[in-house]
This record gives sequence, structure tokens and C-alpha cells, in this order.
Amino acid sequence: MSMDKYKTLKSEVIGNIFTDDKFKDLYDVFQQSENDYTIVPELGYAAYWIELGEDLQSVLRLIIEKKLDIKVSKIESHYARYSLKTGHKPLLMPHYDRALTHATFSLAIVLDNTLDWDLFVEGQGFIPRRNDAVLFSGSHQIHWRPDIKFKDDDYYDIMVCQFYEDTEEDLSLDEDHKKHMDKVTGTWCLEWERLHDPELYNKKMGYND
Repeated sequence: MSMDKYKTLKSEVIGNIFTDDKFKDLYDVFQQSENDYTIVPELGYAAYWIELGEDLQSVLRLIIEKKLDIKVSKIESHYARYSLKTGHKPLLMPHYDRALTHATFSLAIVLDNTLDWDLFVEGQGFIPRRNDAVLFSGSHQIHWRPDIKFKDDDYYDIMVCQFYEDTEEDLSLDEDHKKHMDKVTGTWCLEWERLHDPELYNKKMGYND
């Protein structure tokens, strides 16, 4: 029962996450780490693992605690910039956050960008704008973005935050959870390929034989 609220969470867009001052503070944090990043080739983004100050964390904590009626014990955040300057095509196929060891609620916050990029959660599409966030569970809900074309100077900045609940319940994720989620991911990947990469889809389905 303890995992049900993660599985059945109703995803939504939450607007105006930060004030203008806090938004600026956030980019100040990023700039302190601008030379400390990792290129993720399969996603086409530069990833920055950051430590948010208590003032920024408190904004995020209040949003989640009020929205979900929970207490938050920990927030983990990372910043990513999708762009062709990574040397790779920006891409986000269906997935869950497999590296997580415990159930989490997630906010995908849209920051500065040069183009819009929808986010889908369990098949439902959202069109968040700058300073909007999509609420979902990264550990329990499959999410992805459609295949779009980036120009040379395009970029798309996001911050993804994982919220760990302060509870006595055991929210650790076991191998059965991962096996189930891997299977569900495969189904959604086929649908993504049908829409965005018909050649690969046809090959997997044996339609080119």
C-alpha cells in the first residue's frame, strides 16, 4: 500500500515555481559549477549535480508538502542543458529513473530555453513553459519527450528534483519493482519508436522481413 500514491499520482503542471529573484539565484548556483559537468551522449545533455541552498530548497519543499500533504526528508537536484553543443542529439525516450533506490516524487522544472519541448508522463502530454514544473513520480511513472529538431544554437535547460518522503514506511525499491518497470518501459519505447522512428519500430516488429 505504501507505494500506491507513487503509482497513481496525478501528474500536473505547477506554474511560477520561483520568484524572479529566486530564479536568478538558481542560475547563480549553476554558474558556480559551470565547468563541472558530465556529457551524457545518449541524452544529448550536459549534466550538473548541484547543491541547492536552504532558501531554494525551502521553496521546493513547501510546494511538494502542500501539494501532496507529506513531509519531505531530502531533496536531490540536478541541472541539465540539452543542446547540440554536447556533440550529440538531444533525446529523451521512455524511461523511469532506474538509479533511484527509493520511491520519490519528482519535479521537472523548465528553466531558460530557446524552444518548447513537451513532457509526457504515462502517455499524458504536458507543455510546461519557463519557470513551470511537471509533477510526477520518477521512480514509478514512465516519462519521455517527443523527438524534436534542435538547431545549432538551441538549448533547453531543466532542473530535476527528487523528493524523498519523511515516513516510517519502507519505500525502498526491490528487484521485482525494477523488473516490472523495465517491462513497462519496453512497451512505451515501442510506442515512441512507432511515432518517431518507424524504421526501428518496423525492424523490431519484423515488418521489414
